[in-house]
Amino acid sequence: MRAAAAAVDRGDLVVYPTETVYGLGADALDPEAVERIFDLKGRDRSNPLSLGVASVDDALRYTRPTELAVAFARAFLP
Repeated sequence: MRAAAAAVDRGDLVVYPTETVYGLGADALDPEAVERIFDLKGRDRSNPLSLGVASVDDALRYTRPTELAVAFARAFLP
C-alpha cells in the first residue's frame, strides 16, 4: 500500500484488484495522470471514469448530483 500511495503521489498510475477485474488508478486531481488513464484505456473523454471516495461528503465535493441523488446517497451509502 505504501508503494502504491507513493506512486500516486508521484503522479504515476497504479493497478489494483477489485472484486471482478483489475482497476487502473491515479490521483483524480492530477489532470496529466487522468489523461494517461483515458489514453491507456483508449476511452473517449465523454465516457467518465469512476471516482473512489471515502464518504458521501467527499463525493459531493467532486460531483454535481441532483437533489434526489444526494438524498439517495445520504440514505443508503456509508
